[in-house]
Amino acid sequence: RRPPRSTLFPYTTLFRSIGDVIPNSLFSDGGFQLTATGTLNLTSGTYTVKYSSFPAFTTTNIATGTTVDYAATATQTVKGITYSNLNISGTGNNSKIANGNITVNGILNLISSNYSSTKGCLDMNTTPFTLNMGATATTTGTGDVTGIVSRSTFAVNTDYSFGNQFTTLNMQAGVTLPSIVKVKIYLTATHSWKTNAVNRYYDFAHSGGGTTYSAITTLNLHYLPGELNGNTEGNLDLFDYHVGGALDDHGHSNISATDKWVGLANQPINYIAPGTGFGIKYWTQGTSIAPIFTWVGGASTDWTAGPNWNGGYAPGSNDAAVIPN
Repeated sequence: RRPPRSTLFPYTTLFRSIGDVIPNSLFSDGGFQLTATGTLNLTSGTYTVKYSSFPAFTTTNIATGTTVDYAATATQTVKGITYSNLNISGTGNNSKIANGNITVNGILNLISSNYSSTKGCLDMNTTPFTLNMGATATTTGTGDVTGIVSRSTFAVNTDYSFGNQFTTLNMQAGVTLPSIVKVKIYLTATHSWKTNAVNRYYDFAHSGGGTTYSAITTLNLHYLPGELNGNTEGNLDLFDYHVGGALDDHGHSNISATDKWVGLANQPINYIAPGTGFGIKYWTQGTSIAPIFTWVGGASTDWTAGPNWNGGYAPGSNDAAVIPN
C-alpha cells in the first residue's frame, strides 16, 4: 500500500517561473532561508518572514496594500527597504533590528511587546537608521520603535504617530507647517537630569515652517506601566529638559491611564522641537509638581492668550511666570 503523501514527500519544493502571479496569497518562508536572485514583486497578500532575515533578492517591489510580516521568535533583521504595510510580530522575547533606513507608506503594526527595557520591538538604533513614515502612514499595535522616526508630510488637525500609536503630534491651521519633524525615542532608566522620571524620553527636531510664529501643536507622549519608576498614573505631567539648563513641569492638557499617554496642547512646534538636530531639548513624563508658566509667544504678543504659554493657558495673578531671554 502506498504511504500517504505527507509521509512519502514530507517536504515540498514550490517552483515559480518568471512572471508568475499569485494574487492575494499568504506566503511564509516557514523559518527556512530562501535562496533568491533577481526581482521579487509582491503584488498583494501577506508575505511572512520567519527566517532570521529577508531573502537577498537584487530588487524588491512591494505593491500598495501588501503586507510583510516579520514573525520570527528569535532575533531577526528587518530589511531597510520601502514597505506598504509592515508587521512586527512573533511570540516570545524576540529582537527585530533594522539594517537600513525603512519607509512605511501604509500601516506599521507593532504587534510584539518591546524586546527589553531599552529596546523597542523595532529597533532603529544600530547605525542609527531612520524609520520614515509616509504621508498617510499610521501605527497600530502595542509595541514601540526605538531610535529615529521621521515624517515629511503634514496636514492640519491630523494625528501623526511617531513610533507608537499613542505618541502623536497634531498641528493647527494658521501658519506654514514644518517640512520635517523627527523624534529620537529612548527607553532608559539612566536620564540623570530627572532621575525620578518615567523610564523613557523623547528628543524632537524639525525644519521648515514659520519662524516668528510656528504651528500650534498638541503633543501626546506614550509610556508603559513597567516604566513608571514610582510615578502614579493619572498624576503625570510632561517635563522638558533644556539640555545643560532648566527642567520645567509643563503640566498636562489631557491624559489617558487606559492607553498610557500624557498630552499637552497649544505648544508651538519650534518649542517642542527647537532645532534641526537632536540634543537640544528632551521630553519625558513625571509626577506633577507646581507648574511654572513659561512664555513661548507662539501665537501673538497677547499676555492672556493661552497658546503663548507653555501649558496652553495664561498664568493667574498669584502664579509665577518666566519670560526667557
